[in-house]
Amino acid sequence: MADIENFWLFLATGLALNLTPGADMLYVIDRTIAGRAHNGIAAAFGIFAGCMVHLLLAAVGITALLAASPAALSLLKYAGAIYLAWLGISLMRSDVLRNLQSPSSETLSSIRVLGDFIKGVAVNVLNPKIALFFVAFLPQFIRHDAGEPVIALVTLGLIFNVVGTALLFVVVWGAAKVRAHLAAGSPAFKWYPRVAGALMLALGCRLALTTLG
Repeated sequence: MADIENFWLFLATGLALNLTPGADMLYVIDRTIAGRAHNGIAAAFGIFAGCMVHLLLAAVGITALLAASPAALSLLKYAGAIYLAWLGISLMRSDVLRNLQSPSSETLSSIRVLGDFIKGVAVNVLNPKIALFFVAFLPQFIRHDAGEPVIALVTLGLIFNVVGTALLFVVVWGAAKVRAHLAAGSPAFKWYPRVAGALMLALGCRLALTTLG
């Protein structure tokens, strides 16, 4: 920790950033309500894995090169926007009530959990804001004369990611509680996919219109 400075400020700021609703939180909530708690947990682990990809790329310097290339950054931005829009449209077209009422085999359930994890990875990997976060935010808390700046970067990134994932687990718990109190025939299950899908679509449009760098 010798190469890290203002650690408590980093922790407080990182916590505030993790509490800010975004595509990752919305995706975890959706997977929990549309599926089960274990679907939400799989999605949260996918978000964690996607964040780790960004952290590793930042550690080896690839993220810095990406941030220095407007064309590459724009390509990642539009890929992420298209992916979020696709998720949103898929949500709006889904039938949560029918999925809840239809029997699900153990094999099908495992496939869905794996799919939730993979989509969670994509939600973060295709988000250029995460890449910029690691090259713009974390270095502010690393001493200029640090002997091992890469180790300090990875340490801060891990702490941020673990705290964020823990918060997503709390989100899963809360969403599971809400789901448990909704009757299977509740009208909420009919309008929920439309609202959640519209929000995801809006996040995709916002990302597409965001100016990076």
